[in-house]
Amino acid sequence: MDDKQREMFKVGKESFENGDYSKAELSFKEVLAVNEQYPDIHNMLGLIYHEQGKYTQALAEFEKAISLNPCYIEAFLNLAVTYNDLGRYKDAKQVYKKAKQAAKGLKNDLDPFVKGKLANMHSEIGDTYREVGKYDEAVAEYTKALFLRPKYLDIKIKLGDTYRDQGNVEKAIKEYLEAKKISKDFAPLRIKLGVAYYSTGEIAKARAEWDAVLTKDPKNKKAKMYLNLVKDPKE
Repeated sequence: MDDKQREMFKVGKESFENGDYSKAELSFKEVLAVNEQYPDIHNMLGLIYHEQGKYTQALAEFEKAISLNPCYIEAFLNLAVTYNDLGRYKDAKQVYKKAKQAAKGLKNDLDPFVKGKLANMHSEIGDTYREVGKYDEAVAEYTKALFLRPKYLDIKIKLGDTYRDQGNVEKAIKEYLEAKKISKDFAPLRIKLGVAYYSTGEIAKARAEWDAVLTKDPKNKKAKMYLNLVKDPKE
C-alpha cells in the first residue's frame, strides 16, 4: 500500500467509524481499484452494504474477505448474520460452524479487546431481534457473543431472558444457573431464577433464591414482595 492508498484507507476508515458510509465506500473502492487484496476493507464494505440493506453485495464482500483470510472470524460472523437476515438459516448455521472451526486455533490468540468488541456487537444485534419478538435470531446472536466471551454475565442473563420470553423456562433456568456460577451474589439474576423456578412450580427453590437475596440485601423490595407471595399462611 503506497502513501496515496494509505491516506485513502485512513479517510475511509475514519468515515466508516463516523457513520459517513458514502464517503467511506468511495475511499475504500479507490484503494481496491489498485489492489483488491485487503480483507479488512472488504469486511468494512460488507458492513456498509449490510447497513444499507444491500445484502447480496454484503455477502459478496464478506466472502471476499474470507477468501483472502480464511481465519477472519469477524467476516465469518458478519456473513452468518447477513444470511440470517435473508432468512437463509441453514446457510447461516453452516457459516457459523465454519467460524467455530476457524476460531479453534485462534480463540486464545485473538486480542481480548477485539473479542469483547465482537461479543458486544452480537449482543446489540440480539437486543434488536428480541425487541421485535425475533427470539430465535436473538438466541443465535447471544450465543455467538458468548462463544467469544463466555463470562459476560449480562449476555448470559439476556440469553436466559430470551428463552423465558419464548416460553422455554427449562432452558432459561439452565442459563441462569450458569450465570450464577459467574456471579452468585448478583441479586437481579437470583430474583429472575426464583421467578423461573416459581413458574415451574418449584416453590422451595424459588424461596431459596429470594432468601439468598435478602441475606445479602435485607431491604431488597422485589425479594420481599415475591417471598410474601409464597409465604405459608401458618408462618
